[in-house]
Amino acid sequence: MVPVGRPGLRGFLGLAADLEEFEDGLLSEIHETEKGEIDIFTAVSPSGQSIRVRLGRDHFDDKLERLQSFWMQAVLARPETQYDWVDLRYDGQVVTRVRA
Repeated sequence: MVPVGRPGLRGFLGLAADLEEFEDGLLSEIHETEKGEIDIFTAVSPSGQSIRVRLGRDHFDDKLERLQSFWMQAVLARPETQYDWVDLRYDGQVVTRVRA
């Protein structure tokens, strides 16, 4: 085992026990950026893509709840829409870029 040194990744992995249902259905990959922020990639959406989701460094439980709501209300509701990314780093906001 190798200890996790960066606080962002350590904080996200601390939620692992609570993410079992979430990750089974939606979470595909976890990445830590050079800035110590967490990005995840979703499972394949109805449009056939995995979406990059920027989570930042903290408040992961709130951000994952927002992601789950966004997935249900936007991604599944409009399967023809493709997203370049979803950014959840800002309090109470879901910022996206739709593919042209």
